[in-house]
Amino acid sequence: MTRSFLLPGLFLSLSIAAAPVLSEVAPTSMGADARVRSVLYSPVDVIRLDTQLRVNTAIELGTGERIDSVLLGDSEAFEVEVLSNRTTVSVKPKIAGAETNMTIYT
Repeated sequence: MTRSFLLPGLFLSLSIAAAPVLSEVAPTSMGADARVRSVLYSPVDVIRLDTQLRVNTAIELGTGERIDSVLLGDSEAFEVEVLSNRTTVSVKPKIAGAETNMTIYT
């Protein structure tokens, strides 16, 4: 009888422990200009970026980080460029309402 309770309890514990891995973080405003936002990076979080057609979004990495490569799920719907300083990536949607995932390797 103990085994039948142990396995469901273990499964529930693993489910709860895995929940932060699936969390999504939204950048927060940095002051007077709400368009400038910041997020504290954590390797277990997904950071949501909301973009607009004909508007550039710049992602600037922290001190000591340099971009090696950027991968997109839908590379036809977004224009992505790593700037020459290798610490900033420019993201601009080409299609209204486009959504994708993006991974930045440093």
